[in-house]
Amino acid sequence: MVQDGRVSVKRPLAVTIPAALLLAAPLLQLGAVYLGVRFLGFGEPRLRAHLIYGIAAPVVGWLLWRMRPRARFAFYVFASCELVRFWLHGLVHWEVPLLYTGLIAWLYTPPARAALPLVKDTERLHAFARPRRGSRRS
Repeated sequence: MVQDGRVSVKRPLAVTIPAALLLAAPLLQLGAVYLGVRFLGFGEPRLRAHLIYGIAAPVVGWLLWRMRPRARFAFYVFASCELVRFWLHGLVHWEVPLLYTGLIAWLYTPPARAALPLVKDTERLHAFARPRRGSRRS
């Protein structure tokens, strides 16, 4: 759909919700630390939590929001690391593994798979292949 010279993209809810959660992560982390409240893993006053929720989460959220080709993979890696991190800390917050497992499952729904298709093997190979001298790829 083109409106006023801009292309509008219909973003499915299965992509919008995880993207919005990850884009809001820095504000949730700072607010939780400031108020002294821990919820959904936010509020841990350590540097690694600020790095995870202040840098990594917004980058993955931006990839999802823009529906980049590797956005689903980036989210799977981020969510898996979060699951491992919370299991190593003794499942202090039971809702975190439930949330991330649900979001991973949600990205397997047909609307999310249509918006964020898997990267094909040929696309991966072309990304790393060097062009030969004198030849042009189209």
